[in-house]
Amino acid sequence: MDKLKHLILIVPNQRYGESIIEFVKKIERKYSKICYITLNDPYAQLEKSFEENHIAIEKFFFIDAISRVLKVQKQNYNNCIMVSAPNSLIELSLAVSEVIEKHKPDVFILDSLSTLLIYENNNAITRFIHSILVKIETSDAEFLMTVLYSDEKNNAVEELGMFVDELMQISKFQ
Repeated sequence: MDKLKHLILIVPNQRYGESIIEFVKKIERKYSKICYITLNDPYAQLEKSFEENHIAIEKFFFIDAISRVLKVQKQNYNNCIMVSAPNSLIELSLAVSEVIEKHKPDVFILDSLSTLLIYENNNAITRFIHSILVKIETSDAEFLMTVLYSDEKNNAVEELGMFVDELMQISKFQ
């Protein structure tokens, strides 16, 4: 497969958790510096899941936009920036800029577009993702976004399809 820099990965609704873990294992084998932007699972939960699945957490830096919404007990983590909410797009954008500057990741993972669709309107999502893509492009990193199969035909996802190299089933990701 040719190198694809920016992808939207379609995840089956009924196997979401398993599919994400399988995908993250592939990413962890392929890259040495990974930024995982989580809009779904708190950092502490991801850390535990990664460790249980023998995923090298030291390769990851996290941007967590859900822990504060869920009122998870605040802790200071060396490899995580906490953002106030998934719809705090300016905070998310600033966090991405900070990660690019300080950590220079090879790849960014956004988990997930479907969560953004719950919190924001399509136009805001499209503008936000486009601005993030521009930042990531200048850093020469790759950008991989997940979306539930049930959201594949959403207008925002279809519009974002114009900005990425490919939309593909997560199971086909190598």
